[in-house]
Amino acid sequence: MTQKRWRTKKRMLLVFTLCFTMCSIFNLAAPIESFSVRETANSGRRLGAGLWGGYGLYGNNQFNSGMAFGASFLLGLGKNLAFELAASYLGAGVEGDASALPKGKLAAMPLQLSLQGRFPVGKKLTPYLLVGGNYFLNSFSLDSTIVDGWSAVGITLSEKVAGAFGFHAGAGLELALGNSISANIDIRYFMAKTKSDWSMKDNESQVESSGTLSGIKLDALVFALGVKYFFK
Repeated sequence: MTQKRWRTKKRMLLVFTLCFTMCSIFNLAAPIESFSVRETANSGRRLGAGLWGGYGLYGNNQFNSGMAFGASFLLGLGKNLAFELAASYLGAGVEGDASALPKGKLAAMPLQLSLQGRFPVGKKLTPYLLVGGNYFLNSFSLDSTIVDGWSAVGITLSEKVAGAFGFHAGAGLELALGNSISANIDIRYFMAKTKSDWSMKDNESQVESSGTLSGIKLDALVFALGVKYFFK
């Protein structure tokens, strides 16, 4: 089985797992509705903070999938509307390509501002949809074997991946566990393109050559499980 086919099967498995988990939460929520709570995250103007962890799948085949995590702040504007400010971290090993980035490691941190549409089901369960803009803060480090190889012949090689604006959309389920705590499952898709600037400098003559590689896709699908705390 080729690596590309294995990645496709892995993505399908993750999507199936997410759908199964969402269905399980719906089934769990029904009997929970019989319990009474004074106030949950479903209602009114509330401020919340959350942490989450999950898995990111890049659309760019040059980037390996990996773990993801982040934090968020939620401002409820009413029963059906909220703003979210979030920061995520997506790490990826980069496979070398002669026409793209060289081998190395990419650390991407999309900062996100989202508008949420929230649709409470009873007192406990809140499905939601979100859409918004994001800015990718990127850091790229070349593989040490590449750096050492060029250094051995007197060449200093560097490559920097620029930040980039983009968009994202997603959906999720939030389950109130009490007056102030909730658990949620979330899936969102990020879209962005960036560029990288590379340079090669001869250490003896100090002659330097440089260039720019554009059109690098940062598209990623992120699955996450998290908890939120709502301030009273």
